[in-house]
Amino acid sequence: MENFYDIIIVGCGPSGMTAAIYALRAGASVLIIEKKAVGGQASLTPKIENYPGFNDVDGFVLTQSMLNQVKVLGGKICYASVEKIIS
Repeated sequence: MENFYDIIIVGCGPSGMTAAIYALRAGASVLIIEKKAVGGQASLTPKIENYPGFNDVDGFVLTQSMLNQVKVLGGKICYASVEKIIS
């Protein structure tokens, strides 16, 4: 059986996860497709000093917190490569 989603996001970095969180809160079903690892470059950054709400935060901790929020809201993550996008 196929799964259908209202929104499919390519990339599970901070921008993709933020988009997913807003969409999930609005009631959409969301799938994020990620090729490698969650968090992108931010997850590899030991000290992020320009993120609202924190004086500084470890990038891995921040992106894992974002991922947890996506999952709690019902978002799904798929690890795969996107080869083609058809609208």
